[in-house]
Amino acid sequence: MDPRIFELVQLTARELGDQWTAEPNPDLHWQARLIRTDGALLTVNEQQDDTGRISVNGANPTHDGRRLKLAAHPQLTFRADRGPVALSRDITRKILPGYAEQYERALRDDAARQAVARKTRATLDAVAQRLPFWDVLSLHDELNHISPTGAMLTATTSASGERVKLDFRDLAFAEAAALLDAYARITATD
Repeated sequence: MDPRIFELVQLTARELGDQWTAEPNPDLHWQARLIRTDGALLTVNEQQDDTGRISVNGANPTHDGRRLKLAAHPQLTFRADRGPVALSRDITRKILPGYAEQYERALRDDAARQAVARKTRATLDAVAQRLPFWDVLSLHDELNHISPTGAMLTATTSASGERVKLDFRDLAFAEAAALLDAYARITATD
């Protein structure tokens, strides 16, 4: 990234307030990041067409070590020679209101996924206590496998060593436990 553009990003972070910092993106030489202390993330991209413009994009933030997915990514383009005060004003007016809404929605979705993961783990633990021949009951905790209505699970039996993938995303937790119970009875008689 052009050092003058990165200096603009650093000065813009100061204009946005104490909760914002600027850092270069080590993987993309034309990009810098504006990071808020709560995990909010904006990327600043140097345009490659020598027009002196940059683009600012609302990016997928990180929360508690997990990458959140935004449904929409607000963005703007900006003439770099307008300076950090104008850029921070445009970010505050044009990006942050829409980004805040998307960020809050992503936080709610993440909280729902984490609640499902906790409930699913509790259900699996209860089933494992009733069915001692299940060696492993593990929750696939990748975010794309957990939804507010359930989770994808993998179970392994000690009797056969068979791995079974069960999709509980459309089942209530009581139905999931009953399904595991039924499967355990079938495999125990084989």
